[in-house]
Amino acid sequence: MKRYELVLDEPDRVFFSGDEIKGHVAVTLDSNITVQGITIRLVGEACVAVPDTFRAPRTVDRRKRFNNKISPSPGVHGESPARKLGNAGPFHQGKTYRFSAVERYFHHKEYLFGHKYSSFKEQLWKGSHNFAFQYTLPAQLPSSFNGHFGFVRYYCESSVERWRNKEVKRIYFSVANVTDINQVPKADCSSKDEKCTNSCFFCVPRGTIIASSEIRHRGYACGETANITIDIHNMSNNDVTKTTVSIIQTATYTCSQNLRHQEDERKVLSQELGSVLQSESEHSVAKMLIPPLPPSSISQDICKLINIQYRFEINMELKESKGQLTLQMPLVIGNIPLRKNFENLEDESSYNYTKQFIIPFKLHKQRNLPQVWSEFSQNPEPTTCVYETTDFCPAYPFYREKSKNKQCSPKETRV
Repeated sequence: MKRYELVLDEPDRVFFSGDEIKGHVAVTLDSNITVQGITIRLVGEACVAVPDTFRAPRTVDRRKRFNNKISPSPGVHGESPARKLGNAGPFHQGKTYRFSAVERYFHHKEYLFGHKYSSFKEQLWKGSHNFAFQYTLPAQLPSSFNGHFGFVRYYCESSVERWRNKEVKRIYFSVANVTDINQVPKADCSSKDEKCTNSCFFCVPRGTIIASSEIRHRGYACGETANITIDIHNMSNNDVTKTTVSIIQTATYTCSQNLRHQEDERKVLSQELGSVLQSESEHSVAKMLIPPLPPSSISQDICKLINIQYRFEINMELKESKGQLTLQMPLVIGNIPLRKNFENLEDESSYNYTKQFIIPFKLHKQRNLPQVWSEFSQNPEPTTCVYETTDFCPAYPFYREKSKNKQCSPKETRV
């Protein structure tokens, strides 16, 4: 076989729920070959595997040797990830697992050439062959996600089925769930948090520190800038050495019966502010550019295994104290901004179509939407999920403001 390729017509490989996927399989042969057929398979699934941090007693460990699966999907060679875990038992690479689960959203397979009853007698002639295919994604799919204990992934796989071997090509693609912030309760409402502390040193009072933070609204789309107002009144003998503003992502992994769950938090973006000395006050505004991220889990029925939530967190470290003062405010991330913010984002009239990252926002119910790009997300640390993992980095819709394309400030880091 001289050439064998699987190609999707969408170069960015970013789709929305209900979109149509089109592509083709290209095969070039130096000579005639006999095959059973050429197949195409499209799969969407969520996999979760949470390890134990300790080895439980044998009686308790037996209870944990179940495989909690929901309609397991086949792997590369037709074997489901859940079955792989079941064969390995609860001990995989020296680890035990509290629970595991697989949720399948679709599994479509068809023969582009030949059929399953051909008994490997189909003749594929010498030369170049193109086999086109198309598939319409189901509605209400969860967004692609790579997490520490699981993932939501979508891929397209073609195979040339021969007598003693099978040649497989696989392409991963991203799916974005349409999340309209305008339909989320309190997304347009402001949020505020305020705390004070009375520090002591060997039972001697050190004074009071009052801190407050506020945002104008809780809902943002990726690419928008959140202005966080922070006020610190240091009426103590202790210095506030550093103030850090962060975006925290909380992923909750759950088994199918909701009997067990595990939370995992990671800092996706952080920005450092200055110090506040004794008997001083500081008023500052932190500008946080929302990076490409999967939207918040608004509907619990879309993905029953993984729930994603976000929040703003402000941590103030004290010089002569082991503790710290923390403020928290809710954050809702979607891919349709608040309507009142449409005018602040770039529209099609200001766009140069020579760019490669533009993707059409295929929404029939939305009109006059700002222009949207696709940007790759930054993966967290390597996953410990027992299922077959990949280095594929999902992409998400990303807006740009009409002013200059804002970049992270020197003190702002993405984790």
